[in-house]
Amino acid sequence: EIINVSNPASPVRLGGYYSANWVAQGVALAGTTACVAYGEAGLQLINVSNPANPVRLGGYNTSGTAYGVAVAGSLAYVADGAAGLQIIDVSDPLALARRGGFQTNGLAQSVAVAGTTAYLACSDSGLQIINVSNPDSPARLGGYLCSYANGVAVAGGIAYVADGEAGLVIISVSNPASPSLLGSYLTWGNANRVAVAGGAAYVADILTSLQIINVSNPANPMPLGFYDTGGGAAGVA
Repeated sequence: EIINVSNPASPVRLGGYYSANWVAQGVALAGTTACVAYGEAGLQLINVSNPANPVRLGGYNTSGTAYGVAVAGSLAYVADGAAGLQIIDVSDPLALARRGGFQTNGLAQSVAVAGTTAYLACSDSGLQIINVSNPDSPARLGGYLCSYANGVAVAGGIAYVADGEAGLVIISVSNPASPSLLGSYLTWGNANRVAVAGGAAYVADILTSLQIINVSNPANPMPLGFYDTGGGAAGVA
């Protein structure tokens, strides 16, 4: 779904792309191309240069279930469920090619990329940190065991994990080989995804919608606000 939010008080739908057989799980934008994690259909690329008429460009059927995607340069990093991390070259949308992958433990559900490092939320295997400096041969750097990692965002050497049981978990990843807990905040319900901006973490909770947490002091996160979207919130940007 493509929505004009230039007036946040009155969002307007511009267009969308629909497939009866696919379930969209996550999206990242690369220029005028939407890279969509389409579950069992893997990674699909949609041209959104004309928002009123999105057109599919091509796709890559990953070996797992694509739950999340991040894009850096010409590479898409897919959190591919039981198949772990998959790295797809999207430089030619009509001929997508797999560069490499890494088999994580747990279900890879969300991915964030910072520099040459990919961070994956891998359900009961927690946070997994992968060196992707060589996309053809990713290597594990370290990890941090959480209760049930659903989502991850990274900023300033800190990983913010949306944990289905523990809420928001804040982890120092400045030393990827030895991540350490900085703090946590127990949200209500089931934290599913997280985004971070301006000293605040925005947590999408499947049971209780949007929760906003002050993380300017990672050791002592504090609630800032809450918004009931009228249903469970699955994702946030």
